Amino acid sequence: MDFKQQTLDELEDLRDQIDSEIQSRKNQKKNDALRQIKDIAEQAGLSPDELLNLMSKKTRTSAGIKYRNPDNSEQAWSGRGRRPRWLEEGLKKGKTLDDYLV
Repeated sequence: MDFKQQTLDELEDLRDQIDSEIQSRKNQKKNDALRQIKDIAEQAGLSPDELLNLMSKKTRTSAGIKYRNPDNSEQAWSGRGRRPRWLEEGLKKGKTLDDYLV
């Protein structure tokens, strides 16, 4: 198709048709995926509520303890987020992170 020979109105109409077809195909793809998910859930004996509940559960796990204060074993840090004050103070006194590794 030679686009240079078409008018602006013809090109805009063609673009609208293409956009509409793209959206239609995306919707069909989503519907097919949802149908597959529904079929799998039914085969596994899951109700829609159970499936939604499973999908909404957070799977984040705790980081675990990586560093511990040797002077106070209750003070620990996972290595994520801001360093605790006790660790910062120890580093200022010349200790290294390796000194606090668990």
